[in-house]
Amino acid sequence: MYEEANFDASTYLKKYPKIKFLGVRDLAWKQKKVLDRVYGNLNRHIKLYGVTGTNGKTSTAFWLNHLLSKLEKPSKLIGTISKDKVVINTTPDLFVLYSLFNKGIQKNIKNFVLEVSSHGVDQGRIHELNFEYGIFTNLSRDHLDYHKTMNNYFLSKERFFIENVKKESVINIDNSYGMRLANNLIKLNKKIFTFGFSKEANVKIINIKQQFLTNKYSEFSLQIANKIHTFKTNVIGEFNLYNLISAICICYLKKIDIHKVTEVIKRLPVPDGRMNVINKTINNIQKKVIIDYAHTPDGLKKLLQTIKKIYQGKILLVFGCGGDRDKGKRKLMGNVANHYADFVCITNDNPRNENPNQIADQICEGVSCLKKIILDRKKAIEYAIKKTNYPIVVIAGKGHEKYQIIKNKKIDFSDKKVVMDIN
Repeated sequence: MYEEANFDASTYLKKYPKIKFLGVRDLAWKQKKVLDRVYGNLNRHIKLYGVTGTNGKTSTAFWLNHLLSKLEKPSKLIGTISKDKVVINTTPDLFVLYSLFNKGIQKNIKNFVLEVSSHGVDQGRIHELNFEYGIFTNLSRDHLDYHKTMNNYFLSKERFFIENVKKESVINIDNSYGMRLANNLIKLNKKIFTFGFSKEANVKIINIKQQFLTNKYSEFSLQIANKIHTFKTNVIGEFNLYNLISAICICYLKKIDIHKVTEVIKRLPVPDGRMNVINKTINNIQKKVIIDYAHTPDGLKKLLQTIKKIYQGKILLVFGCGGDRDKGKRKLMGNVANHYADFVCITNDNPRNENPNQIADQICEGVSCLKKIILDRKKAIEYAIKKTNYPIVVIAGKGHEKYQIIKNKKIDFSDKKVVMDIN
């Protein structure tokens, strides 16, 4: 079975002569009907929770999955940091999803938390899947190489809540696109549950306090149904707390005891590649090396703002931008780096088929502070940690990823491994 458009099946026909292949037009939009015949309608036997937005999908989904597993029933995370090798895209297609659902059901897993990407929605990867709850984290510039305009990008996100979310949508209305989404869903008589500092929010953030001097932790208070609840957690960074609060909202809607939620979030695991801190001593200089997936202007800005609040000292930032992707955000990310970092080392991200020098030059248009271009990412990281005296080194853009895409080749590469190997 294959997608008819632009697909040459001759190789497969020759390789598997005894298998009958059926050409299907618009297969993505018919997957569920096919899979329901094979597996039965698995959607009826499980509960799906979808998280979408530009930044914060992974952390939100990770913590929601953790809370559900601890406080309700076994849950499985499917997304960017999924441990299943079959998960290649942030949001897999239905053939992969149904396979994972089926295996999960056999292990008595009934809750599945999915990261929902705009590409996944637009390409029909979750077409006709019913989600109990959906979370909207935020929206800012990204993927304009694909969507062309911010409005198209927003509409793909909105479509998830209109077509797939059946019970209730949890929305961050401190984000302007979140407020727009909430208003649009209200007009369609869809149930929403909002959070933020906004006075209009169902869950109002009353205050956020963060302690960075000794043991780093955050305290925040939420007003829910006219009651004030105070939480303490090891999660730091206001942007991360927004992600955590959205997961708390789901627990509240599911009537999970809020006092039990308070206990669990006191000590939460940290998602791989999200503000991971590694301590290094180089030439008798104590260094904080922070690895993060931030790869958008807004994501990078929030990361660097948080680091400047937490740590004392000058920041050296190592980052690049992906090739064959939105070129317009490169200078914008350079501007962010220029504003918040003291030294910028520009390197390769996933250059793909673009000229790495041109990508670096476009980033440089926004950088007027001290900078250096080292395209070899391994050498750039080594230079930042070993050859400079900056006490804080931030390596952004790839986070958990264990590969680089150069030309058409996917090569083994891990920021974390490079850092750990440095003596």
